[in-house]
Amino acid sequence: MKNKTIRSLALGIIFFLTLSLSYLPAEKISFQVNYCFPSFPVNDLDQWLTSYNQLWQDWAASKKGSLNGQFPTLQYSPSLEMGLRIAILPGFSLAFSGSHFSSQAEGQVQFLKTENNQTETHFLRNQVSFLPLKIGFNYRQALPFFQPLAVNISLGRHIIFISYKKYEEYEARFDVLGKEFLYWFNKDCSYRSESLGYFAELGLEYSPFRFFSIFASLEQIWNSTDGFKGTLNYSDYTGENRTDKASLYFYESKPGNLSQYYRFLQGAKKRPSGENIRDVRQAIFNFGGFSFKIGLRFNF
Repeated sequence: MKNKTIRSLALGIIFFLTLSLSYLPAEKISFQVNYCFPSFPVNDLDQWLTSYNQLWQDWAASKKGSLNGQFPTLQYSPSLEMGLRIAILPGFSLAFSGSHFSSQAEGQVQFLKTENNQTETHFLRNQVSFLPLKIGFNYRQALPFFQPLAVNISLGRHIIFISYKKYEEYEARFDVLGKEFLYWFNKDCSYRSESLGYFAELGLEYSPFRFFSIFASLEQIWNSTDGFKGTLNYSDYTGENRTDKASLYFYESKPGNLSQYYRFLQGAKKRPSGENIRDVRQAIFNFGGFSFKIGLRFNF
């Protein structure tokens, strides 16, 4: 009797699921691959490098020496984005997606002054990588006059994880009372942070076949990241060699013998302060802005 009851219950469940599934839309779950063309705003890193190039030019002019080289800003190439949509109501879906961007740039400047045989060389390598993840809701509405074409609207939260690494070498050689003096230092820094923002996306989707779609969209992201923390490895000509926990700061400073302020992006154990330092705050990386995307969607 008990076995018959269990069998009857199992058959009833199977019949109910079969009946229910027969009324579900074909696009219950979909997987998509996007190719993103980003348009990121200017960050604190870009502002610092632009200002630092100007600082070296002004320094060379004030010392009446020659300067070669510069520090390039970082550029980001298009990247693949993977996404998943799960239908919850007719036309509405939960949407998940993620991508990865990275960029590295290095440069060197060399200052030369024949008087005192003075030579200064500064090498910089900057590397940024970040992982944006998105979770939100998607609404799809087919156009009444042409069913294969549909409008997609997505809204939700944008989560980003950022890693920033900087390596620099500085060396100065000059004569003091007929003797050559060598001054140098090396810094190797690594910082991380994350933040939570928002995104909105509007696109068109064309479905030539039942289980396959082609789409294009525009996306706007609102997300700024601060609170970068990490480690700073420092060594110099005196034999000092240390590793400190540091935070990343952005501020303006006026170096000696120069009349104007320049922007700096530096890691430090404590908040920078001093007579010639102003407008100190935590460094901000903003990877929001518009993106254009094209891609494919596979419906299951």
